[in-house]
Amino acid sequence: MTQGRASGTGQRPWPVGALRTSAAVVLIVLLSLAALAWLFMLRTSGDSMTSSLGPGMGQTDKMGMVDAGPVASMTLPLFLGMWVTMMIAMMFPSVAPMVVIYSRFSAIRNQNKGATAVFVLGYLLAWTVVGLLAFAIYSGSSALTDTLSPRESAVVGGGALLLAGAYQLTRYKTVCLRHCRTPLDFMLHWRSGRRGGLQMGLHHGLFCLGCCWGLMLVLLTLGVMNLVWMALVAAVIFIEKVLPFGWATAKVVGIVLLGVGISLAVMSIPMTSIGG
Repeated sequence: MTQGRASGTGQRPWPVGALRTSAAVVLIVLLSLAALAWLFMLRTSGDSMTSSLGPGMGQTDKMGMVDAGPVASMTLPLFLGMWVTMMIAMMFPSVAPMVVIYSRFSAIRNQNKGATAVFVLGYLLAWTVVGLLAFAIYSGSSALTDTLSPRESAVVGGGALLLAGAYQLTRYKTVCLRHCRTPLDFMLHWRSGRRGGLQMGLHHGLFCLGCCWGLMLVLLTLGVMNLVWMALVAAVIFIEKVLPFGWATAKVVGIVLLGVGISLAVMSIPMTSIGG
């Protein structure tokens, strides 16, 4: 067999070799963009790449909440620009298999070649909207840390980790992760054309958000622009979505987050209270 399946549009189907080449090009472009995004953030972070580590590990004496530092002084457009760059760096490696599948289906159906790019733009648009909420949370947390004691800050930070850990173990996490790992349901709701590509990109971005919002909350707690925590969270997301043991990883991460959150809460209790 040397040709892809005809789409019924009367157009000539793509040869299998061309489909493979197209998929390889899409994969290379996505991974190259991710690498460039990581390089950009590394060059712009400079010596501050580990300056906003998380609970009790950063340069702030407020346990459990991040030191916002220069991020808190960012304007919304600048923050969104950094947020989108961060999403490209963190999410493109894990979303690449789905984009490749979409690209191959588009080629088989003889869709416009720009549909794949529009699909990716729709995916980024979903995360850009999330960036608005992230900006509000991060700005609010910066103001909140000025009014909280170290113990109160540890409780808030521990609560965020508890929430994220608990979500990792819920049915909703499982449903969203299944969507991100298996493309069958995704492809059954196919929409043609560039408009359809945008809708499908948004659709997949929302499921990706449902899968990863808890981990993003952890990142906000630990330091949203910290490259070390970004890399760790990105690695967890990639393992969950792509590797065979992703299901088990999601559960283990949830249990670990619950344990760390409980530890922070317990550590914040004064010893006099424990002793009665």
